[in-house]
Amino acid sequence: MAIIFDKQLDNETLLLSYNNNTITFYSDTNVTNTKATVLFAGLIFTLFPDPLGKYHFNFKHSVSTLLNQNNFSDFVDLNTTFLIDYTGDIFRNIEIDFTIGFINNTTESTSYNYNFLSAFVNVQNYKKLYSNYPFDIEIQMFLKPITYLKYWVGYPFDFTFYNGLRNDIDITVNGTLETYTNDKAINRIVVNNGNGSLGIVDDFAISNGYNRITVNDNSIDFEQITNSCEGHYLKWLNSFGGWNYWLFNKGNNTLTTKDTGIINNDYEDVVDSISPYVAIGKTSENNITIVQENITPEEFSILRDLLDSPKVYLYTGTYNEISVANDWLEVTIKSGAFRTSNAREKMTSLNLNIDLPMNTTKTL
Repeated sequence: MAIIFDKQLDNETLLLSYNNNTITFYSDTNVTNTKATVLFAGLIFTLFPDPLGKYHFNFKHSVSTLLNQNNFSDFVDLNTTFLIDYTGDIFRNIEIDFTIGFINNTTESTSYNYNFLSAFVNVQNYKKLYSNYPFDIEIQMFLKPITYLKYWVGYPFDFTFYNGLRNDIDITVNGTLETYTNDKAINRIVVNNGNGSLGIVDDFAISNGYNRITVNDNSIDFEQITNSCEGHYLKWLNSFGGWNYWLFNKGNNTLTTKDTGIINNDYEDVVDSISPYVAIGKTSENNITIVQENITPEEFSILRDLLDSPKVYLYTGTYNEISVANDWLEVTIKSGAFRTSNAREKMTSLNLNIDLPMNTTKTL
């Protein structure tokens, strides 16, 4: 007799860890079962049967926690190598052991391997935007699967690519093909390390305007902007575990201060008193207000994840110089209502308030 799955996960697909991934299983043994265990990555979950003797488990919370070991932080230095192994950061092939225990102290067990990606799709969008979901483990894909990227010369830039089980990566730019030996499942492909001495811009001829980049069998339109104006350069974690970048127009910087309180000091006669209270000090915080206009639908497909991303960074490095990991400052996009489309026009606009870290001030 054996463990039977009423509802099983496909071990030939990329399972998105932040979406529900549920299973239902039972034993066809004609002995009363009392409990089941699900074991993986050193974690043990004990389950009890429903009235029909079946067990249910959702991998969402446990696996998404396993895949987030660094609080979504990005410490990757784009100046190290052209292809950066990113597999361990957002992808795990996990062996799951299932065991059912019976009233006579016997057990039945089985195991499966599943492929989890630190990613999600929203219910209202996935049928429209991700027609190939669930994603076949053999299919190479950009993360996230979009058909357009925009890049500004003089700034660090990369994109994340799922390479599956291949032992090499074929990159074609405007008809020129280069093959790179690489057996990693997920790579961050460096476009520019900051000054152009490493990345796609160093290995290939990239023209101003639109270029066509094909990685293995997947193509994407790649727009290069050379007249990069002064502005605010952000990167953020997208819904598929990769990083998106955007150079926003220069905005307004506002300093907001707040009194932290006072201490009563009214103990002297009026002729001897300097002040009846002592100020504890102030807190202060800088905020950047950005208005980005004339955003096309293709551009907004990149910007969308910025609005609710759990991790956003502001670039503090120098234009057209090699970037290092600590050139980025973590900031917060202030919560609010954002217009994501314009019913009357194809283009839309975006108003952002960026909160910088609290300033250090002197207080009592």
